[in-house]
Amino acid sequence: MSYTWYCILGTLLFYLGAGLIAYLCFLIPEVNTGSSFFVKLYYRYSYFTEYLNFGSFTYYWVINLYGFIFVNIVNLQNERHNPTYDQHLNSKSFYKTMFIVSPVLYFFTPVVTMRGTNDLSQ
Repeated sequence: MSYTWYCILGTLLFYLGAGLIAYLCFLIPEVNTGSSFFVKLYYRYSYFTEYLNFGSFTYYWVINLYGFIFVNIVNLQNERHNPTYDQHLNSKSFYKTMFIVSPVLYFFTPVVTMRGTNDLSQ
């Protein structure tokens, strides 16, 4: 199979998989923490809440890992023979992305588009 068709079909399959992941994560509810500490920690100028949206967090976390795997399987045509390997043929980067990078970026960046819908200022 040519590289072009491999990329097109691989992208299509991963795109469909991302839709399924989004649908399943949409079913996970928000949780009211009832915590003033959480309000202070999570506050961004345009987002003020005590709700933790586990669905959007799960989606963000899984899609980051899914993207890591996508690059290895589709863009690199699985030349590393393991979807979790980085350029050094080691899985450390995958696990760092899983346990450190994704949660930190979700909670501490000002991007609020994936946050919950319950806002205390309304």
